[in-house]
Amino acid sequence: IGQQIYYELQFMMKSLSILALYKMMYTDSAFISEYGYSLSEDMITKYDSWEDACALALMTLNLCNTDELSKDVFYIIADEAQDLIPVFIDVLKTLYHGSNYLFVGDRNQLVFTGTGDFAEDIKTIVLKRPLRVYSLDTNYRSTIEISDYSMKYLSTKANIKSVRHGQSVIEHNDIHGEKFRNSVISTIEEMINDGYTSVTILCNTLNEARDLERKLMIPLSVSGKISIKAFPVYLAKGLEYDCIITVNVEDKLMYTACTRAMHKLA
Repeated sequence: IGQQIYYELQFMMKSLSILALYKMMYTDSAFISEYGYSLSEDMITKYDSWEDACALALMTLNLCNTDELSKDVFYIIADEAQDLIPVFIDVLKTLYHGSNYLFVGDRNQLVFTGTGDFAEDIKTIVLKRPLRVYSLDTNYRSTIEISDYSMKYLSTKANIKSVRHGQSVIEHNDIHGEKFRNSVISTIEEMINDGYTSVTILCNTLNEARDLERKLMIPLSVSGKISIKAFPVYLAKGLEYDCIITVNVEDKLMYTACTRAMHKLA
């Protein structure tokens, strides 16, 4: 059967692009009945999406000879592995099948949809032996106060320790409008007085971050003394800042948001 599929794919590739072949997998009834799986109407995207990129890449690689592409790459290092979907790991394996791998991740910092169980995905897909898993339990970035506060947003208890003390976490709840704006500006002024040089305000989405920048209208007398940025959490993951202010961040993203702060969290 494998040989038959190979020859038929070669035949189809003479007249079909990879994108057309990919769409046949879930839209062409004859193709589905022979080789694929039927998807419900709500699962089929009407337009090409970046979410299909990994599947298209995997199809392309499986129809090409990748030996020349991977022979000079000895080691692959992939950070934020908790957010790698299985098909992307499969793309890495297919493209760099002769390489060694180092995946680094924290399932507690899962930002995108998925299980975060990247170690099991890697074990199942990459099939490299020996597979060694190391657990790191010391947070060298954040203070003990920030680390302890962030762990209350984890669904399961984590034994993570920090190595230094710092200032208490600042909490303000249910404040809106001008009172909210004044509170944020006052907090930033405190950070300036403490000698910090950067503060990042974290929200859920990019639109929220842009809207917040417009609403705050931080005066030049403040913004001229410290670097101020507003980001969604997914753009800040893996990075670190002197100070972090979280604004209406979802609980599932709060651990990631809080642990971006090195010294002060509000």
